[in-house]
Amino acid sequence: MTWSRANGRSQIAALKEKLPTAVLATDGNSAVMVVPLTINPNPSAEREELPNSTQRIYQLRDYEGRIGVAIDVKGVQPGPKVVEGVPLPWTDFQFALETKLAPDAIVRAISAPGMRVTKLTGGIQDGLFKYQLQGVQYAKP
Repeated sequence: MTWSRANGRSQIAALKEKLPTAVLATDGNSAVMVVPLTINPNPSAEREELPNSTQRIYQLRDYEGRIGVAIDVKGVQPGPKVVEGVPLPWTDFQFALETKLAPDAIVRAISAPGMRVTKLTGGIQDGLFKYQLQGVQYAKP
């Protein structure tokens, strides 16, 4: 997680009060904090049964309304992926979202077989935590 001084008005004391383990840069204009995060919504699954890609996209759109977070979906292609002329039994697409909700709660809310979180970043904006989550969803074509 990163923090930077907004318009020179952010107070270091307030940052350290909320995040005592944050490491302040020597110039006092930024800070970094590493937060361990373990997200394993289905630890017992040895072989996941992938969802249908169209149904999964509808599911993500439904979650947008339920949790009040816009989910950006990109790279959706009709049909299976083809590698060296061979159609694969799966396809994939990327998703991204920005939220003030805790990342583990969001992942539990939108989790499905074949979903992988690839990047999670966060910081403090206007005194509130804000997270950006990116990932890929593998699905049946």
